[in-house]
Amino acid sequence: NEQLEAANRSVRQDLEAAATVQRSLLPAVLPEIPGIRFAWEFFPCQELAGDFLNVLPLDDHHVGLYILDVSGHGVAAALLSVTLSHFLSPVADRSFLYRAVPESPGTYRVAPPSEVVARLNQHFRSGPQTMQYFTMVYGVLDLETRDLCYVTAGHPGPVQVRRGTAPIVLESGGLPVGLIPRASYDERAVRLEPGDR
Repeated sequence: NEQLEAANRSVRQDLEAAATVQRSLLPAVLPEIPGIRFAWEFFPCQELAGDFLNVLPLDDHHVGLYILDVSGHGVAAALLSVTLSHFLSPVADRSFLYRAVPESPGTYRVAPPSEVVARLNQHFRSGPQTMQYFTMVYGVLDLETRDLCYVTAGHPGPVQVRRGTAPIVLESGGLPVGLIPRASYDERAVRLEPGDR
């Protein structure tokens, strides 16, 4: 019994350490933009899970927002969510959030949400070894027009709350990422007016 209890304590400590690392990747500093406020809450069902989110400035005129949920729970789901956080980082030459400008080597542009999700789908294919896929919402907010262009991939649509009206769930659709290699993803757009959430 003592050996089992010691092994259990060791596994528990490892899981707690991994959960701490995973939580450290959540947004620590949110973009500060006049007239726009970002906020988030994160309550995972288990200590270590495949849920993840981020809000990140992409350039002077765009902010990217995503939430994703890897199938399953525990270590395998958490590892994939951490891996995805690196592919969805604001480092242009290593991120799926940007596309290279062919006529200007070393220059990158913000990629449209449909392209980002399609590239993720090509890269992260569910196979017999992993049997993992993930759902997500990825959007790009244009800071000048306040248009949010977004894609849903097997995930419930975003909820929009206009000032003085009841919340509505925005359109969603699209397959989870990693299930079908040639899946395509449709973009949708919504304009955010002052007071909208």
